[in-house]
Amino acid sequence: MINRDRNELEKLIPFKIRQSVIAHLLKENNDVRIVQEFAGHRRAASTEAYKQTGLEELKSAIERLHPLQ
Repeated sequence: MINRDRNELEKLIPFKIRQSVIAHLLKENNDVRIVQEFAGHRRAASTEAYKQTGLEELKSAIERLHPLQ
């Protein structure tokens, strides 16, 4: 239903949505064990793999504090 009127490049993939939800929960500092249970992972390491490095925030801070000219 969510992809009915979308072209091929705009289609949403359930797996990507799931990955985004897990990454968002971890980014919001939810307990890894709770997110692990929510995701249905057997090992905490599987859940921790979804943690993002915060690279975008780091790039933004560098640009703000030390802009390239």
